[in-house]
Amino acid sequence: MKKLAVLLVFLSMMITLVGCGEPKNNEIVEQPNQEQEIIENGTKEVIENIEERQEVNTSSENVVENQEGVTPKEEQQETVETVSNDTETKIEEVTPEKTVIETPTNEKKNLIAFFSRADENYNVGTVDVGNTEIMAGFIKDYLGDKADTFKIDPVKAYPANYKECTEVATKELNDNARPEFKNVNSLDISKYDTIILGYPIWWGDVPMIINTFLEKYDFTGKNVYLFNTHEGSGNSGTYRSIKNKLSTANVNTDGLAITGKTAREESSRSTVNDWLKDLGL
Repeated sequence: MKKLAVLLVFLSMMITLVGCGEPKNNEIVEQPNQEQEIIENGTKEVIENIEERQEVNTSSENVVENQEGVTPKEEQQETVETVSNDTETKIEEVTPEKTVIETPTNEKKNLIAFFSRADENYNVGTVDVGNTEIMAGFIKDYLGDKADTFKIDPVKAYPANYKECTEVATKELNDNARPEFKNVNSLDISKYDTIILGYPIWWGDVPMIINTFLEKYDFTGKNVYLFNTHEGSGNSGTYRSIKNKLSTANVNTDGLAITGKTAREESSRSTVNDWLKDLGL
């Protein structure tokens, strides 16, 4: 009996143990679902927390940007345009006014003064423009607006015939005459620092009307340059005699003497230009 009782007890205990140790099928299936829900719920919470943090960070960045003066694109564009307009206004205000350089009305020029006779001339025939006047024209062309011209035009014209003219010139030389010329008072020589004086050679000297011109005005302190036409006598010593006559002026005796026929040639223009360049005019 005891053995039977013990056996029965042992069997009951085994049955109990087996009943406690076997889980139900529905519990085995449902347990993973509970864990999945927990994981999913936890993941959602984590994601929601991350999004909330991002929103918080974005808000913080907006706050920081607004504090630093950073504005939205539209406001930035308006600000840039305003700044550009303000800059242009400031530049316009700062830009100095244009300076207009006005040439003083009393600026002194060069004066080209000359005596020249047209009509019948030795070795060139009858001409409308005298030999010396052609040279004066070359000088004027070179200097342009820097020079004025004044023709020493006799009140009493010389004869058109060459032989008759030489006879009058001889008498004036012998008489040491001072023939008058036109427009004496219209010439204000004080306006000029430099006088370029031209003439032909008559009987080895300047025509007497040149002496009239030299004695009529005050050449003190003036720079005087000389040129002449001739028919073989060069300047015939006239540069030196004029320098002696105008003792208070600065007379340059490095003049230009050209024969009448040569003066009428266009090639003489370059000769005149070279002479003026050498003088620094």
